[in-house]
Formats: sequence, structure tokens, C-alpha cells
Amino acid sequence: MPTRLREYQKIVETTGFHAPIGEDLNLHFTHIQKGKARFELEVEKRHLNSIDVVQGGILTAMADAAMGLAFGSLVDKNRKFATMELKMSFMKPVMKGRLIAEGWVVKKGKRAGFAESAIYLNEISEKNLVSKSSSSLIVL
Repeated sequence: MPTRLREYQKIVETTGFHAPIGEDLNLHFTHIQKGKARFELEVEKRHLNSIDVVQGGILTAMADAAMGLAFGSLVDKNRKFATMELKMSFMKPVMKGRLIAEGWVVKKGKRAGFAESAIYLNEISEKNLVSKSSSSLIVL
């Protein structure tokens, strides 16, 4: 079964934008391997809410992209997939810096799966953890 993995690798090697929303947010797709994906975003003024903190929807979009493409790397390239449910937990606010979202597949079945992600500020370490999330995904 050919998956989307090679297609995703080409995106990482060229533009780094996986979808129009990624380009709109300046969300860069930076790494992919079987069942794992990474996105990065340099915080800009447009990502902030009215109290100058990165808006939660930006972090949620990053987490959804990381989990979704990690899952997508395992899905037959002729099938579509979608997030069915997503849970987000925010650990600390972010005002500036580089956000790194890592997503990984915990379990993939024939029709559904489960993924998790973590977002870090500037470098991947527990002290820089910004959020954790999980999602259920379905193969359509």
C-alpha cells in the first residue's frame, strides 16, 4: 500500500507549506518520517490575541497539522482522512519566539487512529513545553 509519505517528504524538501492555511499562518512543515511529523512557526504579531499572547487557535492549528500529517504518512495515498476529535491542553503563554510542534501516531487501525502532539518554545525540552494534545482520526 503506497502512502503519502513520499509526497510529504517532497513538501518538506521544497516549499514547506502543506496546505493554504499553512501558508497563511507561515506554518512550516519541517520534518516527516513514518508516523511522525514536525511543524515550526516563528511568532509574528498576526499570531497574537488582544493581550499579546499567541492565540490558542494558532497552537491548535499547529497541533492538528502535526498529528494529521503524522497519521497521513501511514494512510493509503488514495484515501482521505480527517480529525474526528481534538483535545488541547495549554501549559504556558507565548509572546515571541519559535514554536515547534511534534506529532506522532500512537495507534493506527484500518479505519481510525489516535495521535498525540507536543508544542515547544525555541527548543525541544520539557522546560519549554507549551502545550500537549491528542486526537482521534478517521480514514474516509
